[in-house]
Amino acid sequence: MDAPEEGIFSAYRRRGTSEQYHSEVKTEIGIERFPSGKFSTNHLILLLAMLVYNILRFIGNDLANRRLFGLRKVTRRGVRTVIRHFIYMAARAIVHARQVVLKLKTHKDLYDSFCHLYALCCT
Repeated sequence: MDAPEEGIFSAYRRRGTSEQYHSEVKTEIGIERFPSGKFSTNHLILLLAMLVYNILRFIGNDLANRRLFGLRKVTRRGVRTVIRHFIYMAARAIVHARQVVLKLKTHKDLYDSFCHLYALCCT
């Protein structure tokens, strides 16, 4: 390569970051193998996986900006951590007086983060 040393290191770092995200999408979302032999079906699955991954990254970025449970500040939360804390959150839908109320059973910090994300997405 006819580039300065820092340019080469930067290119390898960017490639490593790209490969890390690619690997995370494959393993965390669970698409190591595509389900069909048809290109159009696999294309749709990949688009849906990208949408899910971006939503989980959005939630993970919000979690990273908050210091939950007294943890130190981190730059990002892994997708598996986001799934474990938000997707597997225990909830109960209660219908009373023609209203549906969602009761969440989780730590107060995660509850506050959930309410914050809900307000961001629904307002």
